Amino acid sequence: MNRIFNAFKKVPKAVYGIFAVVAMAIIVPTVLSAYGPNRTLFTRENAAPYVTFNSITNSDPYGYEPRFVQVKDVTEGTAFNADSVKIKSGHTYEVFLYYHNNAKSSLHLTAENAYARINMPAEIHKGEKANVIGYVGASNANPKEVWDEVEIVGEDDLTIRALGDSGKIVGAPNNPINGKALDINKLLSKEGHPLGYNALDGKVPGCAEYSGHLLMRFTAVRADFDIKKKVSETGKNNWQKSIKAKNGDIVDFALSYKNTGSVNQNNVSFHDILPKGLSLVPGTVEWYSAHTNAQWKKPNDENHLLSVPGMNLGNYAPKGNAYVKFKAKVNLDSCGTHALKNVLKIYTENGTREDNATVYVENPACTQSCDTLKITAINATTFNFNTIYKAEGATLNYVTYIVRNSNGKEVAKIKSENGKTEVNNFVMTNSGTYTVEAIVTVTRDGKTIDLTGDCKGSFTISTPTDNCKIPGKEHLPADSEECRPNGIVLPKTGIGGLMSLIAVGVATAVVAYIATNKKVFKTLRKK
Repeated sequence: MNRIFNAFKKVPKAVYGIFAVVAMAIIVPTVLSAYGPNRTLFTRENAAPYVTFNSITNSDPYGYEPRFVQVKDVTEGTAFNADSVKIKSGHTYEVFLYYHNNAKSSLHLTAENAYARINMPAEIHKGEKANVIGYVGASNANPKEVWDEVEIVGEDDLTIRALGDSGKIVGAPNNPINGKALDINKLLSKEGHPLGYNALDGKVPGCAEYSGHLLMRFTAVRADFDIKKKVSETGKNNWQKSIKAKNGDIVDFALSYKNTGSVNQNNVSFHDILPKGLSLVPGTVEWYSAHTNAQWKKPNDENHLLSVPGMNLGNYAPKGNAYVKFKAKVNLDSCGTHALKNVLKIYTENGTREDNATVYVENPACTQSCDTLKITAINATTFNFNTIYKAEGATLNYVTYIVRNSNGKEVAKIKSENGKTEVNNFVMTNSGTYTVEAIVTVTRDGKTIDLTGDCKGSFTISTPTDNCKIPGKEHLPADSEECRPNGIVLPKTGIGGLMSLIAVGVATAVVAYIATNKKVFKTLRKK
């Protein structure tokens, strides 16, 4: 092993400095970041009897190998940190990943299909904690893969972007791959980037002289933008969030975008959503930006402004801006006051935002009232209800009829079918006087309105003193047609009459019997 340590003594000072800083940073592991998986650890005096990566606790000059991932702020010139790094807008960061096949050199064990990969978030929010995670593995390693992580903390809402040409591999001075460029896309992929010694072919012999480290950089950028939408009476340039207008008026709209972030924003698109009651005045759409040489210009197709994905105005660097203006006509003659909200959406590759401006249209007040409740008696206990109402510019939903007794207590609530005012065949059998109130429910401009007013009436149920005894017909007079059993009316003769009726019946039966028997006797005599 002394031969290996001597080899490290020949490492250039710049490279050795990296190892020295990393070693100082992680000689004593902390609990701020995790590494894994749990595995057998070794020392340089007693290396592993099989292929395994980054499992020596006193590597020279690296130190504690399970903590093999580090991050530093290049912009601020800080040292590599194994625990936690603050991520700031506009700063560049470097990731360090160490690899070492810990197999004893005397065993001549080579890691096959060896690779390294890095995983980091695409974005981080203010105050949020995330991790940059490094992995090293091989098909014949035990364990197959090891990992370590460094915590990063966002100081703003930031997008993290890898620098595509920043990847390189660094090894001992005699390592043939020393200084070779790495494919960042491979390094950030699930498969990882091949490691090696003579070439990046996935073969890493066992021993420190074949170890090395990877470097890559990323930047943190803040993708942000402001949008505004305002409206003015036409030609006055008095831009407000809302104005008042009348049917037939022309109004002007102004839309604006500004890149307030620290990164370019591509494919910025304006999409304006006109509400019902506002229509674009053809030929009035114009736009203005550095792409138009700071001149107002008509687009190739102004209708793109009114449809998804909108009118694409190109790419904008930080502090870049773009403007759109157009005219719209108020086309709304329905009664009452209406709020016409015009919505602007701006789409970028970093998200979508929206703003709005409102035109209040003041037309004459709507006529609406509930005028008359008609109650029609079908019979003594059955009624039809109907309502006459006015609701200009509204659509009928239904009518609710509330029935209350003489004490004001609600005893029934009936709702008409949708779009109809009448309720038929309402039955009340209990005697007394009842009031009925009609509530007409309509919809105007998306709002539900209840109309009451003079829509009230009453009806009375009178129960006769001599009631029918037939179940279910007790509310009818005893001498009514409906109360007759099978349609027969019995004479009101009292008990004597009833007995006479029975006697007549018996006598009739006897006569019929005798008459029948006489015919039988005559027939028998002839025989």
